[in-house]
Amino acid sequence: MNRREFEKDHILFTWMGDTDIKAYAGEIPGGPLHLLMKHREYDFNRVVALTTYNEDAQKSFHANFKAAHPPTPLHLEPVSLSHAGAFREIFENVRIVLDKYSCRERSMLTSPGSKAMGFTWLMVNTYRQYRGNVLNAFLDVTQNREICEELDFPWEMFAELREEAKVAYSMAQEISPAFSKFIHKSPALKQVLADATLLAKFDVPILIQGATGAGKDVLAKGIHAASNLRGEMVSINCGAIPTTLLESELFGNVEGAFTDAKAKTGLILKAEQGTLFLDEIGEMDETLQIKLLRVLQDRKIRPVGGLDEYEVNFRLITATHKDLITEVNEGRFREDLFYRILCGYLYLPPLNGRSKPDKRALIDYFWGEILNDLGEAGKGEKELTPEAYKTLIAYHWPGNARELENTLKRLYIHVQGKQVLDEDVERALIRRPTAMEASGSPTEWRISVGQLKYDFFKRADEGASDQDEAADLLGVSKSTLRTVLRKKHLCISKD
Repeated sequence: MNRREFEKDHILFTWMGDTDIKAYAGEIPGGPLHLLMKHREYDFNRVVALTTYNEDAQKSFHANFKAAHPPTPLHLEPVSLSHAGAFREIFENVRIVLDKYSCRERSMLTSPGSKAMGFTWLMVNTYRQYRGNVLNAFLDVTQNREICEELDFPWEMFAELREEAKVAYSMAQEISPAFSKFIHKSPALKQVLADATLLAKFDVPILIQGATGAGKDVLAKGIHAASNLRGEMVSINCGAIPTTLLESELFGNVEGAFTDAKAKTGLILKAEQGTLFLDEIGEMDETLQIKLLRVLQDRKIRPVGGLDEYEVNFRLITATHKDLITEVNEGRFREDLFYRILCGYLYLPPLNGRSKPDKRALIDYFWGEILNDLGEAGKGEKELTPEAYKTLIAYHWPGNARELENTLKRLYIHVQGKQVLDEDVERALIRRPTAMEASGSPTEWRISVGQLKYDFFKRADEGASDQDEAADLLGVSKSTLRTVLRKKHLCISKD
């Protein structure tokens, strides 16, 4: 191209996402790329979209895009990823594509694709040679309006971290022993733990993204242990406590702050020189989000009902199962807080997205723990047959590692012989009905789940020497055990 064409050359880089596929096919009102092109089509000379979709999906998307925007060429760049959260693989592929296309100006649309894909555009912008406009586009359903905006992002914070990371990178190629309880075999998870080992060396906030039960708390504990901080790690689940109590738990309160209130030290102060782990931060009320943001900015807290402020120094780790970018777009999570907590980023894929060796290693770990913990109840050694392993590995595990662990406990409790067969596994699995299978009423489904729960509790009660032992085997309190059995009018004779 001549100099005049080069000066006009402006490329939009993004990912080919499911929402845009549906939008360009006319199935939904608008995806992020669809909305951006609607408002700013003539700003770009061409669009480059990375994609993991198959050839047929690419052809269909390309045709629909061309029909909607005839003047703007679309270049699709197919890439291969182990999974949608493979951050390092995504990062390397993005850099390859950016190096391939020379232009005078570039823009990057963060909205399409997975969370890791969107976050990568932020990371590459810390490199001078890739610097460009970082854009966001979405449909604000609360106000029924289309938003297209440029992100105001603290690039210098990431640039400083990257420069420090160059020095320590070689130290993070091996995984810290602090992550020994995070069971894994696959290269993808090894890389997650290597990244966590590296991040542990820096005093930066870390966000862990992953489904419920994927092991976010285990990863957070490993990061704290690998950090060699002098203080302790204190944790709280933001979704498990009402907002009024959560504020007191975090900030503490002075005596008389509210009715019958006694002076209490908050978790933030308890985390001094250590780690504060906020699980499910996406559930935090906006009022508390503002107060937490102020703490992160000023490094000071004021207990509830108090006048004095106290300086604090702690490392923050947050975790969520939600897509916080969507939460920000829809007004449920503050954008300024999001960028404060998003420096280090780690993604844990769900159990269904992990490799067979990962699943096998996790099964072996949990089974060994169960043999040690529950074997004392007189059940003795039990062996998982190859067929049982095959069924366990093939199951999709919507509840992730927690569901796997509890299923294995049920197997150990209820199987009477020395071997666990595949039919035993099938009986222990609590499968959710699909839409086609759920022809019965919601009441019928609740009754069937209740019956399953009752059956498990009853069998544990009958097989144990007393109710204390039965409750311990089930991992519940004695009162919970008695309540479930009483609801079925079971006569309890054990004390």
